[in-house]
Amino acid sequence: MQSLVLSVASWLASPFNASYCASKSAEWALTNALRVELRAQGTLVVGVHAGFIDTDMAATVDDPKISAQEVAGQTLDAIEKGRPEVLTDEWTRHVKNSAATDQDSLYPVVQRSWDAGESPWKR
Repeated sequence: MQSLVLSVASWLASPFNASYCASKSAEWALTNALRVELRAQGTLVVGVHAGFIDTDMAATVDDPKISAQEVAGQTLDAIEKGRPEVLTDEWTRHVKNSAATDQDSLYPVVQRSWDAGESPWKR
């Protein structure tokens, strides 16, 4: 088993975080490739996607956060059930479900937030 902690940024880029978002998108692509490469040997590769996790990295963020314990619990549950992906929170599920089908409705939210000087992550 291999798990990789990704982010909602795998699918949604935001201002001032371009390199972080690009790295998470690349990590998501790597995760998908590893799934294919390692499947024959029976290795489960789990991608764990989250918005903000309540850690030191997000200490200055005012947006809603999920606890690290909740992320760990969801990840262990996915491993036990053989699921290849964990979408830890509602925002992550929304972005993942929107990104593949409707870029026109997802990015205007980011643009409006950016223009207003607000966080694009607030819902």
